[in-house]
Amino acid sequence: MTCGAKRIRSAIDDARGSFRVATGRPLTLVAIYGTLKVGYFNHELYLKGALPVHSRFVDLPFEMYENSEYPMLVASSKRHPIWVELFEVDADKLQELGDLEAPYDYWRETLHLEELSLEVEIYVHASPPPPSFTLVATGEWRPPSLKLRRGKRFAKVSARLGGQATE
Repeated sequence: MTCGAKRIRSAIDDARGSFRVATGRPLTLVAIYGTLKVGYFNHELYLKGALPVHSRFVDLPFEMYENSEYPMLVASSKRHPIWVELFEVDADKLQELGDLEAPYDYWRETLHLEELSLEVEIYVHASPPPPSFTLVATGEWRPPSLKLRRGKRFAKVSARLGGQATE
C-alpha cells in the first residue's frame, strides 16, 4: 500500500471509529459512480449533506455504460478505471440505497479496492446493457442534462479530498 493509500485508510478508520462511539452503529463504505455523486440529483435526495471520504479512479472488473440519464456497471473479463466517490453509510441508508437501485435491476456486490486496501459495496447491473446504452470509455459518468451546477462547495470538497475537480 502506498503512503497516500495508508493515509486515506487511516482517515477512514478514524472516522468509522468516531461514528461507532457516537452512535453505536457500524458503517459500510459504498462506492458511488452515478446519480448519487455529489452535484447530481439523487445525491440531493438520498445523501444530502453527506460528503465522500475520498474520490478517485479505481480499477474494477466492470465496464461503464450510460444512456444519458444514468450509468451502469456491467461485469467484464478485464479491469477498467472507474471514477468513484466513497461514502460511509449506516445499515438504514444502505437499505434505502438498495431500495433505490433494485427496481432497475442493480444489485450490491462487495469488492476489494486494491489501490486502497479497502472492502467496499458497489451497485452493479444484473444484465448486459440494453441497446440504448453506450460505453463510457473514460470510466467517469458526467451527463450535462442531469448535472447540477458545481460551484464553490464542489471545488472545496474536491480540494479537501485531494480529488481532481473535473467538469
